[in-house]
Amino acid sequence: MSSRTQLFEIAIEQCDRLLERFPKRQPLLSIHSQLGYLLAVARGEQDRSRLGEIIIGALTAREVEPLSKEAAEVFYKVAAEARVMQHE
Repeated sequence: MSSRTQLFEIAIEQCDRLLERFPKRQPLLSIHSQLGYLLAVARGEQDRSRLGEIIIGALTAREVEPLSKEAAEVFYKVAAEARVMQHE
């Protein structure tokens, strides 16, 4: 398993925990969906056409930081990795 895949799996776990506490928060649902897409791309199960639509970093700054600094740190790492993936 690659470190990228591991990062995305950890991020999904973090997002799941936040969704347990805040189940109807649309930004968290969006982040969860984007994380699932990134994991599928990393595993070669999905095409890369939507990588430019990933907005996890912006959503994290507005919505996640006030809820969990720990999750925000992980999501910022994911956002950086998504940018790298766009240029591969």
